[in-house]
Amino acid sequence: MESNASATPFVTLSPATLDALDGRGELTYFAKISEGNPRHSPRGIVRRRVDDDQTHDEAFTRNLRWEPTEYLRLYDLGHNDIDHVRITEIEAAAFIESLTERLAGTSDKASRVAGPTTRLLTGVGAVLTKISDAMNGLKVQATARHRHWRTTSSGPPAAEGWAARHREKSRE
Repeated sequence: MESNASATPFVTLSPATLDALDGRGELTYFAKISEGNPRHSPRGIVRRRVDDDQTHDEAFTRNLRWEPTEYLRLYDLGHNDIDHVRITEIEAAAFIESLTERLAGTSDKASRVAGPTTRLLTGVGAVLTKISDAMNGLKVQATARHRHWRTTSSGPPAAEGWAARHREKSRE
């Protein structure tokens, strides 16, 4: 309880940010910095997660999730073109919030409350509605053709005969 009371609080409204900070084991965050990207505005962030004596290095990506990375291991091996510094959980949260807002193309408070998952699902819902409308339109056309076939013959025309009749009708 004392350790929780001594932790520095931070305010975030985004469930995506809270989910992104969640992880099992001991977490250490690092900001990837360079000349044009200082600590407060890093190129990206990575974390090292130690869980049951296994080390997992992960980068927070444009997919808005943690994905495996070789960055820290390669850095230790001498591939240190991009430097990094250790950061706090609060700094990691600030980066995640800003990246989420930047990728969503908005920075208003209402969209942060909705979160990227809600915005994604809303977009998917709109696409599904358009697909459903298109399918309903095709169904109406097919029903109309079927009614036409039923009234003019005993069933759907043979492909060859139908094509000939269709060409004749289009010439008229």
